[in-house]
Amino acid sequence: MSTENGNRYEGRWQKNLKHGLGRFYHMHTGQLQEGCWVHDLCVKSKMSDIIIRQCCDLPTQYPIPLEQLRYSRKILEESEFWLLQKIGNIDKHLKNCID
Repeated sequence: MSTENGNRYEGRWQKNLKHGLGRFYHMHTGQLQEGCWVHDLCVKSKMSDIIIRQCCDLPTQYPIPLEQLRYSRKILEESEFWLLQKIGNIDKHLKNCID
């Protein structure tokens, strides 16, 4: 789906809302948001710069640095979202959103 401002979403839908794994291209800033949506809201994502960032209308001043979080896996495992998936209490479309 593309919007009037050029942004684009590619991914799963449910009842005409973003729901499940998807990619949202922020074309004005030149960034890509990859993650998981629930009823049109992003609940977990990773942002990265796309190749054309500097050619966009409002590119970010600085590039997004590489992830250097020391205990990223531990943080994920302690999240409520991950724990619900672990016990099987989560929407079937969202199961693939979690590692």
